[in-house]
Amino acid sequence: MSILIERANDLELLSAFLADINNQKSNHIGFCGTDRAGILTALKEDCVDENGDTSFFIAKNNTGEIIAACGLDVDNEEAEVWGPFNKTESMEISAKLWGRLKENYPAVQQFSFLINEKNIKQQLFMKQINAEEEGQHLSLIIHRSRFGMLEEIKSSSIKEEDFPVFQALHDFTFPGTYYDAETIRSRLNEGNILKVLKDDHGGLIGYAYFEIDKELSEASLEYFAVSNNYQNKGFGGLLLKEALTAMFSYPEIREIYLTVDAGNHHANHVYEKVGFEKGNTLIHYKRKE
Repeated sequence: MSILIERANDLELLSAFLADINNQKSNHIGFCGTDRAGILTALKEDCVDENGDTSFFIAKNNTGEIIAACGLDVDNEEAEVWGPFNKTESMEISAKLWGRLKENYPAVQQFSFLINEKNIKQQLFMKQINAEEEGQHLSLIIHRSRFGMLEEIKSSSIKEEDFPVFQALHDFTFPGTYYDAETIRSRLNEGNILKVLKDDHGGLIGYAYFEIDKELSEASLEYFAVSNNYQNKGFGGLLLKEALTAMFSYPEIREIYLTVDAGNHHANHVYEKVGFEKGNTLIHYKRKE
């Protein structure tokens, strides 16, 4: 079979392919969504450079059908890898796509992957490229109809003087994660929000970082943590409910997504108590150049 590897230039066609393949658990990748319109918007926002080039390469068969794809969401020297997505059983096709990406983005020194536990094919590819497993994550979802909004809110948006203690807690709780503290600070804007909860003396009890996309009616709680001194005292549940109340205050938001450490059973019990339901289990891999 003749295979053509090329840079993706038809984002409508690419988003249709990604939506179809990512709805299959055996091909599912965590960084990519499953809704065609949402994927198209994300591609335009995160995978197109100032020259109009997409950071995605695709493989087509001799009839012109897309059979595989792989792309990058680049942030300086780090990148989240969307893929490889591959309809075939050929590891060679995935390797060729991966090679083209590395060739075209030599400045990227660290790559992050989120592979569904059912996606055995790409787990094998991770071994082939010597990517290291960093842990397992569980995706959770909560619907507005299952959550009771709080009337009183004690948390507030982070201030610059709070950053050092936030950074210490974040780096301790999520070492080697895909967004370190500096990355979160750089992403803060009207839709990317970091809330902190403090005690009466100004000490940090915990924080919640979430992202809102009103256009797509989507929200995700990316990070949530409570300092050791305040754990098992009800502050985790309070902070979580306050964050969810803030997120559901946007009328466009009907459901909220969260990715957590699959092995943190205590924290996951807190999420389930407020109404979160279990979704996919994802394996986080990293590769450093």
